[in-house]
Amino acid sequence: MRRPSKFIPRIIGMAKLQRQTKTVVRDLDRYGGEYILSVREKPAAVIMGLDRYEALRTLEEMKHHEEDEILDIVAQGNQEYAARKTVKAASLSQLLG
Repeated sequence: MRRPSKFIPRIIGMAKLQRQTKTVVRDLDRYGGEYILSVREKPAAVIMGLDRYEALRTLEEMKHHEEDEILDIVAQGNQEYAARKTVKAASLSQLLG
């Protein structure tokens, strides 16, 4: 297969994938990116190389941890507000100043 464009998705049907699995896997390993697997001419799944998958999983985990941190900060702020440990500020610069 020729070098694919990074911005144009590669679409492959189930029958072609079955015939060219080795070539598709080699292509993903060599060039990265992903294939959109079509079943009955409708997108059904995405096939990607392991490096791409691991990078996406890492980003997903980082996002999850950031969300947890934000929720912890909000919960702490709510507890401080309930305990009347908060102060009013006319502006953010006054609060940080």
